[in-house]
Amino acid sequence: MATQREFFSPRGRIFLFEAGLWEHPALETCLACGNCENACPNRVPLPELVFLKKLEDPSSSKIPISKGPLLTWLPKEGTLLDKLCTDQLPKRASRTFSQNLKLPEKGDVTIFLSCGAEYLYPKATHKLILFLKGMGYSPGVTRPLCCGLPAASIGRKKVFLEQSRNTLEVLSQTEGPILTLCASCLWMFKKVYPLVFSDTKEEKKVHSVAQRVEEALSHLSPKVSTWPFQVDDLAIHIPCHLKEFKPQISFQGSQINLCCGSVTPKRLLFENQLPKPFLEKLMELGPSLLVTACTGCYLKLRKLLKVPPEVKHWAELLSV
Repeated sequence: MATQREFFSPRGRIFLFEAGLWEHPALETCLACGNCENACPNRVPLPELVFLKKLEDPSSSKIPISKGPLLTWLPKEGTLLDKLCTDQLPKRASRTFSQNLKLPEKGDVTIFLSCGAEYLYPKATHKLILFLKGMGYSPGVTRPLCCGLPAASIGRKKVFLEQSRNTLEVLSQTEGPILTLCASCLWMFKKVYPLVFSDTKEEKKVHSVAQRVEEALSHLSPKVSTWPFQVDDLAIHIPCHLKEFKPQISFQGSQINLCCGSVTPKRLLFENQLPKPFLEKLMELGPSLLVTACTGCYLKLRKLLKVPPEVKHWAELLSV
């Protein structure tokens, strides 16, 4: 609709990837944000189909980062995150969050320790644990895991399947709600995994995990009617992958309900600008603090924005 060009519609993009034309601008610029899906009268699940097709078609990605063992290091040492990080990002401690953690992997709620929760915003994870304990929960925290989105986004099927099956095995052994601090992990579990693992031996595990996984604030929202922290001059970024699962809570602050343009390792590494609509809204609001709820968004915003605004994960601001 924005470009008035058919190739940029869900139908046009499906034609392109079915033809293997991955270098066409309509696919190169696809952010997997789901906005075109939401605008489509037939609700064609384009982002999920693009990811599924990338995993089936080895020619879908030709960028250098998709080669070699780089992505397999991500959930182990955070190496890829280090490459993506700049001086704007917090320095990693000599010991990771999970190495200092003294909690069981299982609880009445389980926190999914994603790449971001472990390496980028461990303070948010720690605050969430304390907040849950204050509400009477006995939370568990998984070992460091990866939902597989970085590998899937560049067509690394073997790496994606290794990471996703490992994650499914761990999460399927938990009981009760599974909480994630990353909107894109949530999207992978609920929208991509069911497509990838349809008619496979993992299908039952996927169904169980998809039914139980929630973005952490969504889980808190029935019990916390208003934004559970007080900060002046705050703007809240609603990640694209959270829009469908937006928590029913009263936000106290301005909202930026626009795509920041971050989804793949390629974009995080090589793009150095934010989308114009996002920048215009940010300049209009002029907040001193910007909070988000997605690892990719957090990385992109921390990389490209200078203080102010300071960029944080929303859970870092929980009052505990």
